[in-house]
Amino acid sequence: IGQVIADTFEKSGHLIEAEGEVVLEDPPIKGHFDVLINGFDEFEEELFMGEVKSINDYAFDKLPEEHDFMPASQSPLMQSYEGYIIQWNTYAVLKEVERGFIIFESKNTQRHKVFWLNSDRELFEQCVEKVGRAAPYLLQRWLPPVPTERNPYGGDSICNRCDRRYLCELAPRDGMALDDLIKLDQQVRG
Repeated sequence: IGQVIADTFEKSGHLIEAEGEVVLEDPPIKGHFDVLINGFDEFEEELFMGEVKSINDYAFDKLPEEHDFMPASQSPLMQSYEGYIIQWNTYAVLKEVERGFIIFESKNTQRHKVFWLNSDRELFEQCVEKVGRAAPYLLQRWLPPVPTERNPYGGDSICNRCDRRYLCELAPRDGMALDDLIKLDQQVRG
C-alpha cells in the first residue's frame, strides 16, 4: 500500500523520496519512512513526511475522525496508535520536516483516512530519552529490570497488552541476559 501511495505521488510530481532512511547515532535510532513529498496548494514551499498504515476493517471503523494539522502529541490517534504517532514524529524531526500525515487504509475495503500532523519536538525528546535509557541494555543484549511504573502482575494497561508479560514473573527483577531470556521463553512455551 505504501508503494502505491508513493507511486501516486511520483506520478503527480510531488515525490521527493520513498522508503527513505533516518538515523540518529546517539542514542541509536534508525527507521525508514514511507514518503517525503513537496507540498501543494498553499503549502507548495514545504516538505511533508508521510506514513501509510494498513489495518483491518474493524480497526479502521474504530479510528477517530480525520483531523487537520495539529501537534503530533495532541492527535486523538495517541489513544490507540501512539506507536505510529511516535514513529511519524521521530522521522519528521530527524528529517527536519514540520508537517505531514499518516494515511490509514482498510485492508478489506480500501477506505482511507488522513490525519494531518505537525512535528512535536517535546514528544521527540521524550522518545529520545526513553531510547537513551534502553539502548545500553539492548546493545549489551541484557533484559533491563521491569520499570518501577509497570506492574506485570495485574492492573497495568500496558502490561496487559504484552504477549510476554509472563516472563516478568519468571525473570529476575533486576534483569537477565537476553539469550537466557529467549531460552526461558522457549522452555515455558514448549
